[in-house]
Amino acid sequence: MYMDEVNNEIDDAVDDILTQLKTQNHSVTKEEKQEATLEVEDIEEFLLKRTATLVDVSLNNVKEHSDYIASAPEARDAEANAALLKAATGAIETLQKIHANKENNDARKELKEMDIKAKKEINTADNTTRIALSQQEVMKMLMGEEEPVLTKEDKEQAIEVND
Repeated sequence: MYMDEVNNEIDDAVDDILTQLKTQNHSVTKEEKQEATLEVEDIEEFLLKRTATLVDVSLNNVKEHSDYIASAPEARDAEANAALLKAATGAIETLQKIHANKENNDARKELKEMDIKAKKEINTADNTTRIALSQQEVMKMLMGEEEPVLTKEDKEQAIEVND
C-alpha cells in the first residue's frame, strides 16, 4: 500500500509537470513578422541591431543549455550546445568586423584629410617664395644677369609676409 501511495504521488507530480509544460507553450506570444524593407543607408544599423540581438539570444541559449547539460549530459545535447556556441561566436566576430571596418574607414579619411592639408601648405609656401622676389631681382633674371639665390631666411620672410 505504501508503494501505491508513492507511485500515485509520482504520477501526480509528472502530470503536474506535463500540464505546466502544455500551458507554458500557449502563454508564449509570437511576435508579428514584419517584412523588412531596407534602404542602403539603413543596412549598417540593421546589421548592428540584428547581430546584437543574435549574440544576446545565442549567449542566453548557451547558458540555459549548459545548465541543462550539466544536470543530464547527453551527446546530442552537447552537440547542440556546441552549435549554439559556434553561432554566438560567429555573430560576435561579425560585430567585431563591422567595428574594425568602420574604425579603418575613419582612420583612412582622417589620414587623407591630413595629406591634403599638408600638400596645400607646401604649395602655399612655394608660391609665397616665388612672389617674394623683388622687382629688381626679376629684371636681373630677365636680362640674363645672375640668378638670385634664395636663402632660408628669404623663404621664412616670404612666409611671414603671406600670413
